[in-house]
Amino acid sequence: MVISQIPSLPFPNPHTIQKRGGKGQPKADKSASSAETVRPVKETTITVQRAPRGKNKSVTVIRGMAANGIDLKVASKFFASRFACGSSVTAADEIVIQGDVEDELLDVIPEKWKTIRDDLIEDLGEQKR
Repeated sequence: MVISQIPSLPFPNPHTIQKRGGKGQPKADKSASSAETVRPVKETTITVQRAPRGKNKSVTVIRGMAANGIDLKVASKFFASRFACGSSVTAADEIVIQGDVEDELLDVIPEKWKTIRDDLIEDLGEQKR
């Protein structure tokens, strides 16, 4: 009598049953989500400046590359191998390269990334960070 009073529960979808950890939800289609996240790239100015670091050393700081649609990790790795020095992503839109490579950067950036024109790169000279 008690069993007949319990409402019947629907059997869960076999694709959503949790097997080992995780949340047990079906995976989303990646091809559909990547098409939705494509956003137009706005051309913004890329600034290159040299900043002092200690007494005799300096670093080169690049800002504005992410706004032009360039992956900062890939760019940092490229600069490190190209100039044989350390390079890191320090902020949301900032790459720091160890050493004074400011002059070479003005030629290398448009050569590597064809979407960036020479007039979009601005040299600020030596400034404090």
